Amino acid sequence: MYVSLICLVLILFTAIIMYLVVLYPIRYKTTIKKYSKIYNIDPEIVCSVINIESGFDKNALSKVGARGLMQIMPSTAEEIADKLNIKDFTLDMLYSPEINIRMGCYYL
Repeated sequence: MYVSLICLVLILFTAIIMYLVVLYPIRYKTTIKKYSKIYNIDPEIVCSVINIESGFDKNALSKVGARGLMQIMPSTAEEIADKLNIKDFTLDMLYSPEINIRMGCYYL
């Protein structure tokens, strides 16, 4: 009896988790993991920042000019680009998930 109940609960739990993964996929997972590891940040924190700041919209632009997934301000981005030796940096590069996540993780 209890074994059947436990199996049923596990099946339901698994179904809920699978539903949530399909409903709320984590985009840019590989990039988030890569730079979280490099800058020693919990990847869940990075995902949370991205979700709150841009809703995972790589083209997000705030009213004050913050850009990209992690909503990095232009002046901050220019300073970070110098520190990370990103050659020929332009503000449009903030719309690149790779660049934005790298800079955001560095900044955090």
